[in-house]
This record gives sequence, structure tokens and C-alpha cells, in this order.
Amino acid sequence: MTGWFACLPDQPAVVDGPSDADAGLCATGVAFPSAFEAPHRVFSMPLGVDRRGASLSHDELTIYFGNSTTSSGILYPSRIHTAIRPRRSELFVNSEEWDVNRLAGQDFPRFSDDGKTVVFAGITENGGYPHLFFSSNSGAPKPLALNLDGGQFELNPFLRMRTNGTGELYFAQCTNGSVDNCDSDSTDQGSRDLFRVSIRNPNLGSTDAFSDAEALTEINTRLENEYTPVVSSDGLEIFFGRSGKIFRAWRNPGERQFHDVEAAEGLLAVGRAPNWLSPDNCRLYFQSSETQTTPGIVDIWVAERKPPTN
Repeated sequence: MTGWFACLPDQPAVVDGPSDADAGLCATGVAFPSAFEAPHRVFSMPLGVDRRGASLSHDELTIYFGNSTTSSGILYPSRIHTAIRPRRSELFVNSEEWDVNRLAGQDFPRFSDDGKTVVFAGITENGGYPHLFFSSNSGAPKPLALNLDGGQFELNPFLRMRTNGTGELYFAQCTNGSVDNCDSDSTDQGSRDLFRVSIRNPNLGSTDAFSDAEALTEINTRLENEYTPVVSSDGLEIFFGRSGKIFRAWRNPGERQFHDVEAAEGLLAVGRAPNWLSPDNCRLYFQSSETQTTPGIVDIWVAERKPPTN
């Protein structure tokens, strides 16, 4: 499979996906959301395959994700894979490697609204520190020109880039500690925090592409890790991982900071981290180690919540 879902000349009709009338159906703000219902895996393929950092097309029929392979007990760096399904009610079956894989390892692909730019975490050599890269129109990966003050490496990007080239990029940054501590979802070292930058230039490799990085101090904690930020389509709700669990926070229109941080109701199991939220804000896709027997292996799940009742 080649090309990106939003770059295809002829878009297929949405089958069993969100409609314009559904947009913002489960959005927060004034109305408090309902709890998520029992989740389920989105792949029918066997367990033991490592899938993480999922991102979907707006109709939720195409999925992109990081896929690691294991050989002789060694987990090799992730490669971005993609899969399709005919309708949202069905599981994904077969996947194949995506043609943008040109680094030693890549995962957490995140697309701009027009589908022409993808941001992802990548390493240039086995065992190296991960950093954030981008690719435009299926071109060669290039490093993001982030203005960072310290930190060892960046990972877990989440992109909100509008068709006019503006927007925001959220990501996790390792601020201290070893690579193992920073890459662990359950460490109590507090070495991974969430940051945000504003996008000022659609050429993400330009020196003026981003504002200075801003720590999400209303979310970050001193003794725990925060990671995998996912922001709703209306920008009012954020999900993130914290030491093995999914948390959420929200803000009112016009507010810069999020508030009311709490565990995501209905998603309290340990070993989960959010990946992607549907455009109507009703379905949260997340990675989870539940039902896996190999340490470090996760798979993609989805949970749905009903619109709030007033």
C-alpha cells in the first residue's frame, strides 16, 4: 500500500463512520462526558505482535501504527505499518509496512489535517535516542526544528496541524534519567513530561517553524511519567498516559491550560496509554499490554463512550 489516506485523489465514501452531524458529539467543555464502555482489540491477528502508537483516517477505516518484531527474545525497533478494513464495525486483519520507513526505527505516526505531512518518532541507529521527524508528500524523513531547552530525547508526538499550516504539536520529552527509565510507562522516576509548541510555518524543518517548547505544568508531575498526549478535535480535552494508566483533563474555549486532571472513567486498568481519538470524540484508541504474555508487548484497543446527557 502506498500513499497517504488524505492524499488519495478519490476519497471513498465513509462507511459506518462519523458524519458531519456527529462532529463533536462526545466533545466536552460544558457537558461532562460519560464513562467509556468495555474496550476491545481492533486487530484479529494473533497475540504476541507488538503494535503501538496508532493513528487512523477520519473514517476510521485505515490505521497506521508502529510494529516491532521479536527474534530470539530480542525486540527490534518499530516500523510503521498500515492496514485497512471495509467498515468500522469490523476488525483489521492484514497489515503491511509503509513506504515512509527509512530510519532504523519509526513509530507514533501523526498526520496533518490535509494528510500531506506526517510527524513521527524515530531513531537513526539501533540503540540510539529517539527524536521527532517529519515527512511531506512521502519525502525523506527530516528532523523537526524544535526549539528545546535541554532534554535527552523526544517521543510520542501528537499533531494538530490545520490546512492553513498552523496548529500545535504535543509531545513527551525525557528530561533526566536513563533511556530505560524514560521509555518505561510504569517508572516512578518522573523523567518524562509533556510539552507543547505552536506551529508557525508549515515547513516543519524551518528554524521558524515552532514556538519555544512549553511544558504542560498543569499536567506534569515530579514523581511520575506523563506521555502519549491525545487532544480532541475541538481542542478542549486531552488524554495522556501516566505511569501505566490513562488520564484526562479538559479546558473551556479560549483557555490555554487544561485543568481537572483525573483518571479516565472506564479505562482504569494498568498498562494502557492513549493513541488516537475519533473526530466525534466518542472513541478512544489506545495501546495496552493486557492479554499479552511477553513483557513490553502491547496491542491496539478501542473504547467508546456515549454522548453526554443534559
